[in-house]
Formats: sequence, structure tokens, C-alpha cells
Amino acid sequence: MAKIAILMSSLACGGAERVNLELARRFADFGHQVELLVRIEGGEFWEEASREFPIINLGHSRVYKLPSDLAAYLKKSRPDALLASMWPISAIAPIGRIWSRVQCKVIVSEHGTLSFLTRNFGRIERLILRATMAIGYRLADHRVGVSQGVVDSMAELALMKSASFSVIHNPVAPCADIAQSEIDHVESLWGQAEGSRLISVGRLASEKNHALLLQAFAKLLPGQAARLMIVGAGPEERRLKELSLQLGISGNVIFAGFQREVDAIYQSADLFVLPSDSEGLPTVLIESLRNGLPVVATDSGSGVHEILGTNHGRIVPKGDVSKLAQAMEGALNETPEKEILKSRAREFAPEIAAQEYLARLV
Repeated sequence: MAKIAILMSSLACGGAERVNLELARRFADFGHQVELLVRIEGGEFWEEASREFPIINLGHSRVYKLPSDLAAYLKKSRPDALLASMWPISAIAPIGRIWSRVQCKVIVSEHGTLSFLTRNFGRIERLILRATMAIGYRLADHRVGVSQGVVDSMAELALMKSASFSVIHNPVAPCADIAQSEIDHVESLWGQAEGSRLISVGRLASEKNHALLLQAFAKLLPGQAARLMIVGAGPEERRLKELSLQLGISGNVIFAGFQREVDAIYQSADLFVLPSDSEGLPTVLIESLRNGLPVVATDSGSGVHEILGTNHGRIVPKGDVSKLAQAMEGALNETPEKEILKSRAREFAPEIAAQEYLARLV
């Protein structure tokens, strides 16, 4: 049995945090001891995670304090392996390991395409990004991206060869049983209006481009009775609500906020839409397929293609309102082959990803 530490910035609502919790559960199922490390206390997943794992708050929100804080933790706890997710933590963690002089394997992973997410960085910030990646990645034992596109971005920024990285797709667990109370809650969110039900799940951040979805939905509405539920929270929420008012569609749009149990929402809907400008490996697409829900997605990264292929969903150019609206309309007018979609989702079983990580960690 190995002792594995998983380092994240926080336990706030996000795809990477959800993935790390799923990996932690599978590591524990395989008999390993797991501890969660964070540098910022709290977050939507804190209560859930604390019921299952010890959570160590390293005590500083400032990134520059992380190497010494992490080194102190490693000296005291002496885990056999450390999994660190998302820059700058992914670049700093290997330095903390060197600082501690503790024999501990380190895997670093990225969940988004950094070349896109850091597009607004200034020259100095970009130099810091590239320098820390070039150093930190080389000090790590293994480097992982959740899609080929993420790996290519990591390699380019760190001035390394893609062959020095591994692709491990995100794990998505099978559907759990859904309580009647969850179904009732979701139905109360939808209200009594008839028509097609469309959903989008994700953090309300600029790169997710929910504004594009609202504009496409406005184009869809004149010819189709429909409601749109946007599930998630984030800095763009107020702006998106204002946009729905400007477009005259606020009566057909539901901002549901953060929802812990989402399978009941997927199963209540007719179509899932991913409008993002950039994605690593969007687990929300796999969650949709898991529930037999048809998907329309923008061409927001290689991960979208790696999930959907040529016959598990519609992919449209990112940023194109008209083509997104057309694809949404076309998908709503088709009968979904639910079992084919569910079968594809099973290829992302958590046990597969956990075993791939464990092959490198222990």
C-alpha cells in the first residue's frame, strides 16, 4: 500500500477538482492511503471531500510560499507519491520535492490548454510561465495531459518533446442511483413550461463562452419551444443574466447555479451544449454521454474530438452563432441512440485512468 498525496489549489467547483476527487476514490479502492493538499481552504467540494479523505491546508494563498510549505509537509508526512494538478502548482511541486530532500515520486498534470488560457499574459508573465514549466516539468518524474492537445501545449511551452508526456483521459464514474427527491428538485428548476430542454454545465467563466450559447439559443427560439438551463457559478454570471435580458430570452433561461448532483439534470434534458472557446478534456461531455444525452459542442480543443469522434455528437466551429443554432436544432429533431452514447462513456471508466496513474506513481 502506498501513501499518495494529491495537491490542488483548492476544492472549489471545477473539472480538475472533480477529476482529482474521483482519482482519490479509485486510489483508495485499490488499497492506497490518500491525502488531499490545498493552499486555499474551502470550496464547493470541501465538505464532500472531508467526509472521505484527510485534507491538509498548506496555509498560504500566495503561490510563492508553496515550495517551502510543501517541503515542510513532505518532510512530516513522507508520502510515497505526489500528484500535482494545474499550473503554477504543477511547476512548483517538483521544486518543493527537491527542497524537502524526501524520496517521493511526483506526477504533474494539466487539464487545460495553457497556450489559450494564458493568452492575455504580458511578456514578463509569459516568460515566468515558460521558465517555471521548463524547470518544474523536467524535475517531475512524469508529466500528464488530459488530451493530446493539452500535451502538445505543455511540450511547446516547456520546450520539451511531446514524447516526454503522457495522455491520460479524465475518469468519469458510472451513474449512481437517482433519488426521487433529486428528480423532484430538478423538475422544480425547470418549472411547468413545455418544449425541448437544453442544458449546459460548467463554470461561468469567459473561456466557456456561455454568451455564444445564449445568442444561439435566441436564434433557435422563434421556431422551437424550448428552455435552456445553465448549471454552474462563476464571475460571468451577472453579465450572462444581463445578456439574456437584452436578447429577450430571460423567461426561457434558467441559471441554476452550482448543483452537486447533476445526473438528474442530464436525464431531464433533451440536449447538452458545450459552447467553449477552449477545453482540455471536457468531462461534462462524457457525463452527458453517460446519461445517453445527445451533445452539440464547439471545436474547442482536441479533447472534444477525442471524446466524440465522428459519430457521438455534433461539433461546430467555435464562435459561430448560426452554426451552433443550426446544430442544436438538428440534434433536437433527431432520435438519439442512447445505448451507443452510454457505451462510449464507459470507455472513460475511472478504474482505467486510476490504473494508468498508479503505474507511474507506485
